[in-house]
Amino acid sequence: VLTEKRPSFQLIERMLWQPDGGIYLLDEHLARLRNSAEYFGIKWGETAVLTELNSLTQTLTEPIKVRLLLAQDGTFTLQTVPLSVGALPQPARVGLAKKPIDSQTVWLYHKTTRRDLYDTARASRPECDEVILHNERGELTEAGSANIALLLDGELVTPPIESGLLGGTFRS
Repeated sequence: VLTEKRPSFQLIERMLWQPDGGIYLLDEHLARLRNSAEYFGIKWGETAVLTELNSLTQTLTEPIKVRLLLAQDGTFTLQTVPLSVGALPQPARVGLAKKPIDSQTVWLYHKTTRRDLYDTARASRPECDEVILHNERGELTEAGSANIALLLDGELVTPPIESGLLGGTFRS
């Protein structure tokens, strides 16, 4: 980690804001951001982020996604994105990525602007709306934009983080 040259990237959190409940799973989003920032050695002001989030949400009236980008120098930006952006058609066509991912790839465990791995998987299945990733051991890991949860014998089951996936906020 100390000697590996890392490309430029930003950490991302995409959060749902609703008029009647505020930012859904805010504590979980902040915890994930905090953990990734610590991992990459990014110093940031959580209090400043919370202040800006509060100011932004005071201006909102309809449910919306709030996108938080945290740069490597600790600066951050907030954006709003309509809920319809990135939404999958119903029903969605889902397929398995053509090639497995390497579960040791650090970018799988942190939500960043480094999306090339996901873009490659999606490009391998152009006929699909969403792609499910799998690792070198044949284990399902995650979809390109969501965690996987399978209903098995009446219980929701998700792949273990060690399989090579982002720990989703709802998953935790």
